[in-house]
Amino acid sequence: MRNLLQTLQSRHISAPSVTESSYTRKHPILVLQDSCLQLLRALTISTGLTAHDMSPASVRTVAALLYSIVQAGTTQSEDRDHLLEEQHRSWCTLGLVRSISCSPLLCRNLATPAWVNLLLNLAQTFLGPFSLYRRILALRLLTSVLPHRIDDLEERQILLDRIFLLLGNTILTCANDPAISATSKKSHGTCVAVTSTHSSTVAEAVVSLVRTLHTLPVWNSVINDAIIERLGLVAQLLSDLSQFQFKVSTTLTFLDVF
Repeated sequence: MRNLLQTLQSRHISAPSVTESSYTRKHPILVLQDSCLQLLRALTISTGLTAHDMSPASVRTVAALLYSIVQAGTTQSEDRDHLLEEQHRSWCTLGLVRSISCSPLLCRNLATPAWVNLLLNLAQTFLGPFSLYRRILALRLLTSVLPHRIDDLEERQILLDRIFLLLGNTILTCANDPAISATSKKSHGTCVAVTSTHSSTVAEAVVSLVRTLHTLPVWNSVINDAIIERLGLVAQLLSDLSQFQFKVSTTLTFLDVF
C-alpha cells in the first residue's frame, strides 16, 4: 500500500479543471489514489468499531500505522516522511483518531509510551494561534485513552508529574498567548478578549484530564498524594512571598527617608 501511494504521488497528475467538460473522466491514477486513501480510512474506522472482534496484533498494527502518520504530520524535522505528512493532512487527523478511540483494546494501543509522549508534546507546543485546536485535540485524545492504560505506579507518577508541569507552565507563564502577550498588545493595541484566552482553554482541558483520571481507582491515590505533596509547598511559597514583600517595603521606606 505504501509503495503504491508513493508511485501515485510521484506521477504528479492533477485533477481535471472545473472549467473542463463535465464529461471528462478523472485520470485512472487519481481514481486509484483516492481509492487507496478511502480504503485506509475505512479500515481505520472499522478497527474503531470492531476492535473487540479483531486480534490484538491487528489492532496493534493499525495503532502503529496511525502513530507513524500523526507523528510525521506534526513533526517539524526536515527528515520527516512527506508521504505520511500528506496522509495526516488528508485523512488521518487527531479528530479521526479520537473519534475511533471507543474500544478498550484500541485505546490501550493508543496509550503506549510513544503515543502519550507525542500527545503531551503536541499539547505543550505552540506553533501560532491556529495550533490551539491541535493542542486541545491532543488533550482530549489523552482523556479518552489514558483510562485504559495498564502501567505500574512509578509510570503513573512520572506521567502525572508531566501533566502537572504542563498545567503549571500554562497557568503561571501564559507563554505565547496571543490574547495577553506583550507583542500582541503592542502590535494591535490593548483590547478586551471576546473569548477565553488560549492559556485558560488549555488549562481547562488539562484539568478535565486530571479529573477524569481521578475518578479511576488506580489513579485516585496517585493524584491525591501528588496534590497533598504540592499543597505542602504553599506555606513555604507564602512565607517566601511575605519576606520578599517585607524587604521591598523596607527598601521603599528607606528611599523615602532619604
